[in-house]
Amino acid sequence: MNTKEKTKLLTISLLCCGRPDKTERCLKSLMPIREAIDSEIQVVDTGCSPETRAIIEKYADEVFEFTCCNDFAKARNFQLDQANGKMFLFIDDDEWFLDTKYIIDFFKQPNCTEYNIGGYYQRNYLDFEGIEYSDIEVVRMCSVTPETRFIGKVHEYIEPAYGNAMFMDAQAGHFGYVYVSEEDNIKHSMRNIPLLKEMMEEQPDNLRWPYQLAQEYRACKYHEELLELCKKALEDARINKEEEAIRYRGPFACGIAIALDELDRCDELIEFYYDELKRNEIM
Repeated sequence: MNTKEKTKLLTISLLCCGRPDKTERCLKSLMPIREAIDSEIQVVDTGCSPETRAIIEKYADEVFEFTCCNDFAKARNFQLDQANGKMFLFIDDDEWFLDTKYIIDFFKQPNCTEYNIGGYYQRNYLDFEGIEYSDIEVVRMCSVTPETRFIGKVHEYIEPAYGNAMFMDAQAGHFGYVYVSEEDNIKHSMRNIPLLKEMMEEQPDNLRWPYQLAQEYRACKYHEELLELCKKALEDARINKEEEAIRYRGPFACGIAIALDELDRCDELIEFYYDELKRNEIM
């Protein structure tokens, strides 16, 4: 819980344990914001090498240490609790801003603190040359209040998540989903899968966790597991009439279709397709 007196407009923060070259690229991209806005750069060292630590200390206003515990929300909440800013903007150490103009423009507006949540666009490159990419919205900004917190051992999210929202027209480059080998891809998912299963046990009614787990199963080509997971999750989403649950119906139906296709169960796939058309329940 952050109850500190706010001495800055903005805290820019990152968790760091990565390679020194990627970390420096990230920190360098933050400097235009740091120089233009009443802000600070805070870095949480979660296990950096001496070389990476030396680079951090060149750029950061403050450095804190945190021992990894297989719970990203705990790390993020520790990160948030150090903030001296009214607003909090965070970025991963393997990302870097391609352009900070819109971010600077936003935080120069006198009403910027009226927004309690928002973010920017993560540009996920699909090849190591950076030719193909996909931009997705990521929630990476919030106002700092005693109630603000992160939830989730992995794929963590911010609460409260209502009120005025602002997605800044800025892109952060990210090569994190391009893997040298299939083994590296699977290794990444295998780190996340147990944590997501734990979150499903802790929050059985939160469809966010089976949604995230389905993506990991697809990445690992665990088609049988994907099929069973999405079948159950789709039924749960049908029972739940809340708008958020309704939005999850489409992804779970797609998961079923992908799994049936990969398993070469074409007759079942066609039957499922026509059954969903009759239901007319998917946005």
